[in-house]
Amino acid sequence: MARSALALAALTLAAVQAGAWGSLITSYNSPALLPYGLGYLPGPTPYLTVVTDYPPATIWRVVAADGSVVASYAAPSANATGCDAGVISGVNNTWVMGETTRWYVFRLASDTGSVYGSFEAPRDDSAGLAFRDAGGGYYLYATHRYAYLGPMLCCLDALTGSVYASYSLRFGNPFGCAYDGAAYLYIADLFDDCVYMTTLQGSTLASFPLPAGVQPSGVAYGGGYVYVSTYYPTPHRIYVYETGGSALQPVSLGRVKAVFR
Repeated sequence: MARSALALAALTLAAVQAGAWGSLITSYNSPALLPYGLGYLPGPTPYLTVVTDYPPATIWRVVAADGSVVASYAAPSANATGCDAGVISGVNNTWVMGETTRWYVFRLASDTGSVYGSFEAPRDDSAGLAFRDAGGGYYLYATHRYAYLGPMLCCLDALTGSVYASYSLRFGNPFGCAYDGAAYLYIADLFDDCVYMTTLQGSTLASFPLPAGVQPSGVAYGGGYVYVSTYYPTPHRIYVYETGGSALQPVSLGRVKAVFR
């Protein structure tokens, strides 16, 4: 039976308090270099969407349990960073941050990469995306780095790009971003080498570190686990962490291979 968002939030906080949250389960190689973005698609077979920026920028769809590559296609722009995936009206969508003359958010068909539409990102220093189905609307949370405005989290309309709200973040270089389906965001900090759990308004609640010297880039949430891709060092890897929550489509980690390409 599916748990409510409130129950999932309570499970996650209980795991934080018990010290079980943020425990490393396993890690394995990314399908290619520079995995800047991760997204999670639930289903009978859960998938990860992996955006790699090593030329040519590519979007990969891999089986979340073992990393087997199901499909790959060219990203809609030469430079690509954050991404997330979600279902709207029964159709799997993938959103990708990309740079042409400016930074844009592209909405694609998850299976084929066909572009449904695009809109300009709120800022040019865009990094991560998280999709949220709120029942009464579809939202994206976008992280933004650097710039004179400082690190920021913006809440957008997932279909039009209209900005509903923006919040200052209190850590140095926010990159990947993921929504846990309950009440929290997971945001990777490239400089602090850790992942923060925050409210939807960007207030920090907890964090867990990556192994020493590892810089995180993309983040995805699914099946009660947080997936974190790495910017440094090489070979670039994907780490899997426990959160204490339970999602609708749990990942069978018993079938995860140690390494995949």
